Amino acid sequence: MTLTEVCRNLRGLAPQDRAWILARLSSAAKMKLARGLGADGPLYESTATAKAMRLLDARDAAQVLAALQGEPSWVVYAVWSAASWTWSSKVFRGLPAYTRLDVQALDRDRTVVSPAVSQFLVRVLAERVVTTAEPAHIAPLARLWRLASRFAT
Repeated sequence: MTLTEVCRNLRGLAPQDRAWILARLSSAAKMKLARGLGADGPLYESTATAKAMRLLDARDAAQVLAALQGEPSWVVYAVWSAASWTWSSKVFRGLPAYTRLDVQALDRDRTVVSPAVSQFLVRVLAERVVTTAEPAHIAPLARLWRLASRFAT
């Protein structure tokens, strides 16, 4: 069975079955699966993440760029590479040159972002984009991730 077939079969399982299988895999096997998934997205995503992805994808590039303003390159890459966004190329072109170079390097190196990190950042960014608050009043995603990781089990 090819890696593509394995990924397709895993996606077809019920969430609890997928979680049971993934919990028993080694870190190396999980990394291999993540690489095999490429642009197709994570193996599993919560309903909240799926909703956030739809909301985020429906926004225009200017809104997404404004929400990503000031974020470190790895955060931009994690969100940008999480899906095949409708605004992907426009957002990429709108990034500062140094961020574009960093994102390109991460992409060229096939950097794997864990599904948990990617899903968390997508949910927070979607909330940021749909809120009426000014982006300056919202904590940067990297800082939110550090805070959330303190409470991870």
